[in-house]
Amino acid sequence: MGLLAPIPNEFCGRITNMTGQPLTTQGLTITPGNNTYPAYAEVLPNTAFDTHYMSIYCGAVGSAAKLTTLLLKIGIDHSGATTYTDVEILHLFCPCAGLRGQGGIRYNFPLFVPANSAVAASASINNATVGTAEVGVTLWGKPTRPELVRAGAYVDTFGAVTGTSTGTTITPGTASESAWVSLASNITRDYWWWQGGCGLSGTVFTNIPYDLDVGVGTSTSVVDSCFENQSWALYNTSEQACNRLLPDHEYVHYVPGDGALDVFARAQAGATPESTFSAIAYGLGG
Repeated sequence: MGLLAPIPNEFCGRITNMTGQPLTTQGLTITPGNNTYPAYAEVLPNTAFDTHYMSIYCGAVGSAAKLTTLLLKIGIDHSGATTYTDVEILHLFCPCAGLRGQGGIRYNFPLFVPANSAVAASASINNATVGTAEVGVTLWGKPTRPELVRAGAYVDTFGAVTGTSTGTTITPGTASESAWVSLASNITRDYWWWQGGCGLSGTVFTNIPYDLDVGVGTSTSVVDSCFENQSWALYNTSEQACNRLLPDHEYVHYVPGDGALDVFARAQAGATPESTFSAIAYGLGG
């Protein structure tokens, strides 16, 4: 008797602005504000079908000896208009994001986006010489087994410091992980998917990797880990960074929003860490 081979669920539809010749940069070029968000720039107009998964890319931000801590926000208008406030993913941390060929910085969310929506982006950078950034959004839909798909309705951000376009300061450990640092208190919404961002806010840094953990707990102890060892790489030759979202970095973890739990982060460095390290966490629910 043979083994049962269930039919897999696959996405058969993709909507993206990451098209054309694969150059060192790709996507929409936007101009950030100096520690403020300018008006949204449209990335994807009038999506053709319902989608259930969103991949976000940011790159071409970092450059040698330049302070380039950057926050990116994504806005969605379900009617296809230009308000982009039906769902917003706020303050995605993309400091010193490297070129596309280096991987850039990426975030992934199983977020439902209905057909005929418009998706836009805006960015804030901690430098008066704002420069530009490349932004790409890819949406996945048309599942072969839609009854098996779970997609969220909202994303909340924990630990962003918008005044300096950074996150909450952490001093990473070396031989062991750092102490847990609070990013938010008494969360009141449920979450089942997590992402994290981290980086440096200096102008020159050392070429070493960092690992980021995010957990939840109380003021006295972290009782549950949302994810561990999300890897980030930093390049000292041109002050650029990338994160490496491996399959085990897709973080499905349920956390109840009962008002009793706080969100924490900690970090570990491959060598003596820089003093300007900070982090932000993101929870998806609904």
